[in-house]
Formats: sequence, C-alpha cells, structure tokens
Amino acid sequence: MRKRFFARTILISLISILVFAICSSFILYAYDKQSQSEKLSVFLKTVTSEITLDTTDYQNTANKIQNIYGDPLRITLIDSNGTVLADTEVDASSLENHADRNEVSEAILFGEGSSVRYSATLRENELYYALRTSNGTIIRAMIPISNLWTDFLHFLPYLILSGAVAMLTSVFISKSMSRSALRPLTDIAEKLVRIGEEDYTVKLPYSDFDELNPLVKSANQLSERISLSMHEIKQEKDKLDYILNNISQGVILLDENFHVVHCNKAAELIFGVLEDKKPATLFEITRNTNLIKAVEKAQEYETSKFELVNETEQRTFHVSVMPNNSIQYEKNIFIILTDITQSKNNEKIRKEFFSYASHELRTPITSIMGFAELMSAHHDQTIDEMKEYATVIHKESEKLSALLEDILKISSLEESGKSPSSELIHVNKEIRELMDFPSIRMNEKNIQIHLNLDPNVSTLLMESSDFSSLIMNLAENALKYGKQEGHLWITTKQDGHKLQIIIQDDGIGIQKTDLDRIFERFYRADKSRNNKTKGTGLGLAIVKHIVLKYNGEISVKSDFGKGTAFTLTFSAAV
Repeated sequence: MRKRFFARTILISLISILVFAICSSFILYAYDKQSQSEKLSVFLKTVTSEITLDTTDYQNTANKIQNIYGDPLRITLIDSNGTVLADTEVDASSLENHADRNEVSEAILFGEGSSVRYSATLRENELYYALRTSNGTIIRAMIPISNLWTDFLHFLPYLILSGAVAMLTSVFISKSMSRSALRPLTDIAEKLVRIGEEDYTVKLPYSDFDELNPLVKSANQLSERISLSMHEIKQEKDKLDYILNNISQGVILLDENFHVVHCNKAAELIFGVLEDKKPATLFEITRNTNLIKAVEKAQEYETSKFELVNETEQRTFHVSVMPNNSIQYEKNIFIILTDITQSKNNEKIRKEFFSYASHELRTPITSIMGFAELMSAHHDQTIDEMKEYATVIHKESEKLSALLEDILKISSLEESGKSPSSELIHVNKEIRELMDFPSIRMNEKNIQIHLNLDPNVSTLLMESSDFSSLIMNLAENALKYGKQEGHLWITTKQDGHKLQIIIQDDGIGIQKTDLDRIFERFYRADKSRNNKTKGTGLGLAIVKHIVLKYNGEISVKSDFGKGTAFTLTFSAAV
C-alpha cells in the first residue's frame, strides 16, 4: 500500500505538470492568435487609409501591401463575389472562388473577419484576416501561426525538469505522510486479519484520526456479533453431528452434482468407508446401480424406497432416497439407510417357528387321533393290542404336554422380563442334587458325569425352578447328543463377583454354520437325527431366556465331532 501511495503521489505530480503544460499551450496559442489578429487588423486599416487601390492592376497593389509589411505576410485581393483578383504567392487565376471562406464571408457581411485553418497550399496553419474596403474589394492578409504541438514542445524541457523536481519532492513528502496516514490503517488491517483467522478476542484500537473511529467501532461490533454467531453455529453443528453420528441409521446428504455434503458414521460403516478417507462423491461410496438410479430420480423430485442387501456381511437395509423440499437446499438429496436385518431375521424365525410348532404339534396329535380311531373303529382288538395303542397314545400325549409346557415356559419368561429374585440358590448344592436324578445318572448312553465344583462359589439370586430348567436343559441336551460311554463335565468357578457355570461334553459337536442359530426355537443342529432324538426343540431357547432374565451371559464353543461347551456367567449374590 505504501508503494502505491508513493507511485500515486508521483503520478499526480507528473499529471499536474502535464496538464499545466497543455493548458499553457492552449493559452499561448489563443494569445498568439489574438495578438496576430489585432496586428493584421491595424496594419490593413492603416494601409487602406494611406494607399489607393489600383483597380487596373490588382496584382501590383497586392505586392505593394506585402512589401510594406514584409515576409511572411501573404496578401490576397477578392471581389465582393468571392473571385480572387490577385495573390502574392499563387497565380490568382488558379485559385477557386473564396466566397465560402469564413473570413471572406464575415468581411462581406460585417466588414472584417478572421479564421485559423490549415492551408493545403502552404501545408501549415495560417491566420486569415479579411477587411472590406470602401469600394467593396476585400483585402485578405494571411500569416503563419504557431500550433499547440509547437507550444507544448517549447515547454517540454521545463516539463521534464519540473517532473524530476516533483518526483524527488513527492518521494520525500510521501514517506512522511504515509507513516502517519497509513499506520492506523495498517494496525486495523493486521487486527482484521486476525479476526479473519477466527481470533475474535482481538479488539481494534481507536485511532487519533476521528474519521477512522467509526470504522473501528463497527469492526469491533461486527467481531463480537460474528463471535457470538460462530459460537451458536458451532453448538448447533456439534449437536447435529452428535445426533447424526450416534443414530443407527445411515444418513448421506448429496448436492445436485452427486457431491457428498455429509455422510455420518453409520453410513460409512455400512459402505466400508475408511475413517481417514472422507468420500467426495457418491461414486466413492458405492457403485450400486439401484441407489444411483434412485438418486437420479430424486433429482426429478421423485422419492424412492427399496431394500439393499450387503451380501458380504449378510445385512439388509431399507433405503429411502428423497429430494430436499426446502427452498434454500431444494436440489439436495437425502439418502437414509435403516438396518432391517434383525427384523428380517425375526420374520424368518417367526415363520420357521410357526412351521416347526405346527409340525411338532401335528405329529403327536396325528398319532393320538390315529390310534384313538383304531381303538374306536375296530371292536375285535385284543387286550394286548388295546394296551399297545394306549401306550402310544400316552407317550404322544406326554410329548405334546412337554411341548406345550415348554412353549408356556418361554411365553412366561418373555412376559416376566428382567425381574429380580429374592430366592438364594446354593449353586454347588443345587447342581449335585440335579445331577443325582435317576434320569441323569442312569442315562441310556452310559455317559459319565464329572462335577468340578469350586467350594468358594457363592450363591445366586434366582428362582429355583429357573435354575433347575437352566441346568437340566443343558445337561439333557449334552446327554442327547453325547457319544456312547462319553463324558459330561460340569464346572463352577468364581472370579470376584462373576460366577461361571461351564457344561461341557465330548459329543457330536455343532458345526460353525449352526452356532448362531442354536438358541432359536425348534432349531436343531443335528438334522439327520431330528426324528430319532427326543425333545421339543425348545430347550436352548428356554436357557437363553432364563439367562437374559437374570442379566447373565451365555457363550458356546464347539469343535464339530469332538464336543461342545456352554459357559454361563452371572453376578454372584453379595
């Protein structure tokens, strides 16, 4: 800015000198014209008063008048019609009529006239003065006159000298002026730069120049308002970012050119976007054809809803692509992705539950109805046949009763929710008593039961019926799928307030593909033995519900063909 100040000061000085020279040239030119006109007027009037025009020899008269004045005067005699009678420089007969010349027409009308114009004959600017004599003849005198360029060149040396002096003076003066005049502006500029860098604590100092103080005051007020607005905007942005980044739904906001305005963490996780590589466009997030077409439809203000399946992670999302209807962002597009994997799985499980339940219920009912029909339709059965039919009906009735009991048990556990119990269970004692049941000790496969019970294990707050169902279902499940002459280990241990019960067998094990589904109702991993193995298919589902009821955890590890281990973890009673 200081350099510009110097340059402008020098430029102003030079322009001033140049304007002065030009104006002076105009003034000198006007003065020269006026002076020469007056001089010619006096000369011609004097000559006409003392010399009698010879009408018989106009050329001689013209020459006499020129000789009196001397060079460079040129004399032309013209009659009242504009015809050239004589000329001291050119043959009169070669000259055209001069009636249209300004000085001649003025002389004819007013007695005298003058004009300045370029003479094509002499190729220079000439001053013409015409005087009408008493007999009507017009005497025109012509003399060269200086031009503006000549006057300007006359002043050029002085102009150069003045410019040099003005430049040196301007440099000296501008230095002192710039220091005092620009220092307040420089201070203000530095403070405004800091404000522009979001340092709103800066306050501009008031200047000694009263003209600058309103600017300083306005800048300080503006800084305070910006600071307050930025703080409010930041708070709102933080709230919005917190909400968007902590909701389970994926949210993507695009502009009209498919550029990503915002993409929350849920959406980045869904599409596998790296944290250190923020996507710039939709194509960097996904190349899914359905999603891109839906965005194109949204540009035409059309909302699309469809399901998107992530084959890699086996997850399903409900996708809504809609245009933003607000005026300010009318061309922006929202993409909202909702994970519906669980609801899809629940729907699938629900369908399978009804399918399995109807199958499990239909089988015993069909058997009961069939044998009951045999008993009622044939009257010639023997007592032994009747007993056989009755035995089958009794077994199927027991199976049906156990199935209904398990279904009611699950329903009861779901309705009860997570309710605390006031009943203390001595874990080791209860396990010993349960494992002493004849159905457990004297099992068909002659499986040996090993109890590794930590004497330091404390008690649990749990209803005894729930604890019995928990242990018996896991134990019976191990016995059903255990190998002949196999083993069943039940281990208890405690680490601080965490109490663990581990039920492990060396049976057929569970394949990895089935581990995530073994707690579903009626789901059986060993499908090949589905009809041979007794049970309702609800045992592990009941176990899971009991564990959840008491805020516990259950985990399973299995090596297919070698055995399975279930680990139950609860908070010990204090």
